[in-house]
Amino acid sequence: MKRTFFSYLIAGAFAFIACTSNTSTTPKKQSAAPVKDTAHMSAMNDTTEPKQITPTLANVDPKVSASLDGIVDNYLQLKNALANDDASAAATSAKSIMAGMSKVDVAALTPDQKKVYSNIADDLKENAEHISKNAGKIAHQREHFAMMSDDVFDLVKGFGAAKPLYQDHCPMAQEGKGADWLSETKEIHNPYLGKKMPDCGSVEAVVKK
Repeated sequence: MKRTFFSYLIAGAFAFIACTSNTSTTPKKQSAAPVKDTAHMSAMNDTTEPKQITPTLANVDPKVSASLDGIVDNYLQLKNALANDDASAAATSAKSIMAGMSKVDVAALTPDQKKVYSNIADDLKENAEHISKNAGKIAHQREHFAMMSDDVFDLVKGFGAAKPLYQDHCPMAQEGKGADWLSETKEIHNPYLGKKMPDCGSVEAVVKK
């Protein structure tokens, strides 16, 4: 069902509060009858520590690990390009992701490892291709980056990465639907809102070997 303009306005208002509440130092009086929007209220009031995630796969071939780390590094460069509103650099990083995927020695994977990689490989490549071919359409790139981020998250949950990675969430991304991404730093650098609202978001989980 299509949402009315008023519904988008309300959702956007709460999402904006979710992204700015952590920087406010002035106490605010609570409404006597708060709106029951559990998704945005959760984002506003969440004080829990990020979830700690340990990769599930062991005995990964060192050459395979190196290839996958290269893919993750190019993903992070893509994330930073979008955070800087640089669609051209994002397209270049997406091409590097596809090139890196061609170097993964699938034959060196165990059955369990191959299952994890095969489940994300096609989607990851497709999203990278879309981003690489749309250097002039950053909004389109960001749509595919959201899907790519889910793929890369599944990849590092299985294989891990050379360094700790932080899963971040922005409630305002994708027209208020919210979206995740991975970062190499605890600091928020939002790839969906770019320089318009660079620090909107919160750390949801940490993936660490």
